[in-house]
Amino acid sequence: MGQFGIVSLCHGAFLGIAAYTAGLLYNFYHVSPWLGMILGLCGVAIVAGVSGYACFRFGIIGHYFAITSLVITEFVVLIIIAFRDITGGRLGFTLNRLEASPMYKQLYYLQFNGKTYYYYFALALLLFSLYIWKKLDQSKAQKALRAIGDDEIAASCVGIPVVKYKTGITMLSAVIAGIGGVLYAQYTMYLNPISMVGVVPSLDIIFKAILGGVFSRP
Repeated sequence: MGQFGIVSLCHGAFLGIAAYTAGLLYNFYHVSPWLGMILGLCGVAIVAGVSGYACFRFGIIGHYFAITSLVITEFVVLIIIAFRDITGGRLGFTLNRLEASPMYKQLYYLQFNGKTYYYYFALALLLFSLYIWKKLDQSKAQKALRAIGDDEIAASCVGIPVVKYKTGITMLSAVIAGIGGVLYAQYTMYLNPISMVGVVPSLDIIFKAILGGVFSRP
């Protein structure tokens, strides 16, 4: 999103929505985190799509969009805290651990005896994200997105559907973040609204993108 001039401070919310959905479904109904992830990502896509469309449709850009996205993050945190009987509130909650199980069951519930397996899942997600970015960078949409990042008004004047492209890239970015949120929750086995959903993880993502180079190409 940063390459196209969109600074988001609500990716912590996207991490949390997916992670909490998968975690709560597993704890209360023993639903596989794979299915919980799919449902969580649907929620992430809806939140990102609705909030992104509303902001871009009414011309909220730049620092104003960043502040608005920060409000969305805090709103999600407050919802999690408000339903403390289910989510554990500020104290968070711990995922139920599997007893000694065969590998197929560990894979089904995304809980492994060793932490090394999560490294390979994280590596797979990284490669998948780079593949998506590479395909996007080679598509026709790339020129339109770059035009939007350089001058949104000029891009709109030449007929580029600004709202459509910006909403789409926001949803794509949010879904990838949501997948990472579920994997991270399974790795730590603990979810907390402050450390996982709040401003801190959102800023963490932004700072790492800046340090790594916002305009670096894979």
